[in-house]
Amino acid sequence: AELLEAQRMEAAEKRRSDEMQRRVQQSTAQKQQDLSMMRKVVSRSIANAHLSSLRDRTLSHLLDAGVFAHTVQLAVDTTFMPNLLHMVSEQMQSKLQDRQIVASVMQKSVQESMDKQQVALEVEQRRIAAIDAAEREARTEKEKQR
Repeated sequence: AELLEAQRMEAAEKRRSDEMQRRVQQSTAQKQQDLSMMRKVVSRSIANAHLSSLRDRTLSHLLDAGVFAHTVQLAVDTTFMPNLLHMVSEQMQSKLQDRQIVASVMQKSVQESMDKQQVALEVEQRRIAAIDAAEREARTEKEKQR
């Protein structure tokens, strides 16, 4: 009877020991599974962050390279602005030519006016010289008569 009691106690002790060992193994397995799950979550988070920044950087590089050019912006840059600059350049050239023509006409007009004035001045100087000569002659004749 004591032997049976001892065997029963040993069996109970063995069951408790086995149960404790099973629970320790189960706890260790759960901790490893939790750690593995946490590593997976962290890895996914890091991968998502990297892919997100990679996507943003890639889109930024492609936008800078002009891959996603807007048709309106492209039309403005390639057609409108060059045409506008060409028209402004032509208009400025035309204005410059107009100014040169006006300056030339004014120069000719002033020169003609000065030439006419010079001719009139010379005529007046000859007339005054003729009057002076006539006065001198008249004086000399008057003095001769005295």
